[in-house]
Amino acid sequence: MFSPGKGSLQRWCARTLVAVAVVWAICAIRLALTAWPEHTAENRHLQPGGHNIAQVSAHIAAREPAQRPKKGNPPAFQAFLSRIFPPESAARIQFVQIDKPSFYMMSVVGDELHIIADGVLSACSAVNHYCRETGLCSVSWGQTRKPSLPSPLPQHRDVETNGVVTRHRWVPHSYNMNFCTHSYTMAWWGWPEWEKELDWMALHGVTMPLIALGREVVFRRLYREFGMTDAEILSFFTGPAFLAWHRMGNLKTFAGPLPPSYLEHSEQLTKRILKRARELGMTPVLPGFSGHVPNELKERADAPSESFSELPTWSGFSRKHSGLAFVEPTSELYLTLGKRFIEIQTELFGTDHLYAVDQFNENDPRSNDATYLEQCGQAQMNSLLRGDPKAVWVLQGWLFVFHSRFWQAEKIDAYIGKIPASNILILDLISEATPAYEMTRSFHGKPWVFNTLHNFGGAVGIRGNLPTVMSRPYAARAMLQSTMAGIGITMEGINQNPVMYEMTLSHAWEPAPRPLTQWVTQWAAARYGPEWSAQRPAVEKTWGLLLGSAYTVLDPSQGNGYWGVARSVIAKFPSLAVRAVVNDGFGGTQLKYNACEFAEAWATLAEAVRCEIKRRPEAAATLTGSLLELDLVDLTRQALSNHAEVVYLRFAVVAANPTQADAVASSGRLRDEFLELLNDLDTLLLTLEHFSFGRWERSAQALANQNDRDERALYAFNARNLVTLWGPSGQIQDYSARLWGGLIKSYYAHRWGLALNATVDWLRNPTGSPEAAFQSQIREFSQAWQHRPPGEGYTYSASAPPVREYPDPRSAVAVALDLHTKYNARARESCSEAQ
Repeated sequence: MFSPGKGSLQRWCARTLVAVAVVWAICAIRLALTAWPEHTAENRHLQPGGHNIAQVSAHIAAREPAQRPKKGNPPAFQAFLSRIFPPESAARIQFVQIDKPSFYMMSVVGDELHIIADGVLSACSAVNHYCRETGLCSVSWGQTRKPSLPSPLPQHRDVETNGVVTRHRWVPHSYNMNFCTHSYTMAWWGWPEWEKELDWMALHGVTMPLIALGREVVFRRLYREFGMTDAEILSFFTGPAFLAWHRMGNLKTFAGPLPPSYLEHSEQLTKRILKRARELGMTPVLPGFSGHVPNELKERADAPSESFSELPTWSGFSRKHSGLAFVEPTSELYLTLGKRFIEIQTELFGTDHLYAVDQFNENDPRSNDATYLEQCGQAQMNSLLRGDPKAVWVLQGWLFVFHSRFWQAEKIDAYIGKIPASNILILDLISEATPAYEMTRSFHGKPWVFNTLHNFGGAVGIRGNLPTVMSRPYAARAMLQSTMAGIGITMEGINQNPVMYEMTLSHAWEPAPRPLTQWVTQWAAARYGPEWSAQRPAVEKTWGLLLGSAYTVLDPSQGNGYWGVARSVIAKFPSLAVRAVVNDGFGGTQLKYNACEFAEAWATLAEAVRCEIKRRPEAAATLTGSLLELDLVDLTRQALSNHAEVVYLRFAVVAANPTQADAVASSGRLRDEFLELLNDLDTLLLTLEHFSFGRWERSAQALANQNDRDERALYAFNARNLVTLWGPSGQIQDYSARLWGGLIKSYYAHRWGLALNATVDWLRNPTGSPEAAFQSQIREFSQAWQHRPPGEGYTYSASAPPVREYPDPRSAVAVALDLHTKYNARARESCSEAQ
């Protein structure tokens, strides 16, 4: 900590408590006074290591008022602090803003954290950095308690000369989100959820969030100008849960029509989101026109028929729901529509000149001719520039990965090669697993953002590849002729594996990789807070085991991570064919890590919680709403899921040997164990809203017009279908499967109950195979379940009443610890069998 000299300066600092002049002296020295008009020969002797602090402080204080740094927290920053911390903690953080781009400095002075930064967003990042590196607190997904700062505040462990810590951005952009995130996580969000997420983004330095939910409001106005009716427009849009794939040109009409009330909701919510994001210093990315239009526009637009083509169908959907009409980029109509879209959107929402547009997301162009591809890219850029001369096209680079056989180097160069680098930013969407920047020679010299995708469909499962996430961004930046311009996260769903994304975003402020184990254990210590410091060795052991197992899952051939987390057998479509349930590859259930090490991590954390509650009984109350509570439940969920795989495999072995003497008894016992486990897991997950299907379904119902029965039914269908069948007849079945309380018992347990009961009955007279019969029953049940009244479902027992959500009278921690006692020995005994 810096201590001012004796005399008047010391008395002044004690009287003001803020010591702004002193901190500013440090800033002036550290930055060599380059930002100040007084950087002249007379003060060049003020260099670190031999300066006179009092002289510099006086020098700053003597400036004209207009040249002095502004005192007092800006309103946006003060409001941010008030949302994050209790009042007594928020009052002890002071921020002064200066005109020095992309940096922050911080120091503990007295019992306050003083921050000097270029703006509110950098100051928010400084707060997060300080809290993480001192182990004081963390703010993350699923947390409901506000963290408090202790008194006195500790100094940062990496404190530099003069008691300050300085950071500069080494990449200008920090990006967040994927179009899919808006559906898999945010489909039913209102302002409270968005407000929390924006604060999380600010803490992690996100400069460029994708805000796409106002797009349909813009298109309604645009299509009205061409004479389309609201009925035609709204029936073209999908239902609310599937708008992500409408926005990317994959789907139309499915689960719709989109209610007018949804557009009113999204317009007001978008305005509120953008206002807050801009107050925090972010530059949001808004949608642009990508060429996908209703069939009716062919008749209404004054354009020749060759101005339109038709995209291929997508992912097994019929032409009724996919294969959208596409305005040819070679036509004047494309430019007209693109320009007008930007104009309307700017009128409604303003602009930060960043536009996300994907013409060919998982749909290839109609021609591979280089001239045509160049025309497509040029038309896209020109349509944006006509509406906004400062436009930057933000392009998801997923198309280059998804169909790399089409997008060879020469085709990519034809598509984007002639677009000025100042007008395009490419998102390398899955850099941690399939880095396109390597295949494309840094996207042919265009600026691009390194992104961690990691999650597909919002699926729940603990797994990741932290070694690659820690090291690869720096290797990418150091690559010959690299044009990397940012760090980002593009997960399809949030509320899972936060360490993957928080580590990724931390890189923007750190010039080199940090020791991995040290970073992870420090992150975990901050996550649980100083009140659990007595259990720090156990926390470090827990996360060391997780780092050595679930979070170091690498493709040995290239060091890449795998696409997505391991799925659970609980959420797989039931089958006796083992490789249909326990499988490798995309969407597979194979863990790819040592399940015994994971079981030990679970046991270590559970015992640490028990030990601390025994030592300090009041600790139990502090767990409610904490991140430690969340992690204990999540580790319990994963451990039980891993064990369920082993129970299933044992059942399958018995079913494959129907003539063994005890086949019926053994299968019955394993069936009961499997279904009991699902019931226990459902009970656990219902204790936290974070893991609750009811929260998802209730949020959908809250958006519907309560007086419109059809609208409520539409929203209920959207909410259920996305996380189960994903399509009218299971086109992408279980892609977005979630292990949520209420969903396990009402859906997955019933599916498995039909399969396991049928198999046990079959073993009594094993002729033929039970598979076709029970799978037919499961499909019939799955379809019926989509249309059940909200809040109701099925259990695997036909005599049981419909499932309604209810809280277990025990706390989440108590249930988790009880389940650890029940399953610990089983999990340790069976873990070597998990794949």
